[in-house]
Amino acid sequence: MAKSRTSFKGSTIILTAALVLMIFAYIIYIDINNTPQKTLEDFYHAVYVTSNLEDMENCLVEEYKYYFEQAMTMAGMQPKFYESYKEEAQKLLGNNIEISIKIIEMKNRGNIINVAYEISMTGDNNHMTYYNALDMLKINGKWYMTTHIELPIGRNVYAY
Repeated sequence: MAKSRTSFKGSTIILTAALVLMIFAYIIYIDINNTPQKTLEDFYHAVYVTSNLEDMENCLVEEYKYYFEQAMTMAGMQPKFYESYKEEAQKLLGNNIEISIKIIEMKNRGNIINVAYEISMTGDNNHMTYYNALDMLKINGKWYMTTHIELPIGRNVYAY
């Protein structure tokens, strides 16, 4: 009987250790995949590659989503206006657009960071590089854009 109890205790310790390691790995995975760079890549990909308004808004703090949607749909008068950004990018760069973000500098300003970055966009016919900076805020482990977004291709609309 004592052998069974020891085996049970050993199994419990091994299972507990495995669970702790899985939780730790998940936390590291979440932290690695929630960086300012990842948020910027997701945003520009949604603007210029997939033309997905919901994905664009998922990169913004809650307070700006309504205003951003109003700007990107021309207050509902052109509900698909945001699709023009993808069309403009394809005219300039060609198809198969790939986007990469390189963080140049991050300045901590309390709970907000100012991120200076380079965006490189390459299509079948052309390549362009653009520089920008904006403020970002981390909420519940995810980074969000908090300030006006200058778009390198297409008409800039002000959403704040």
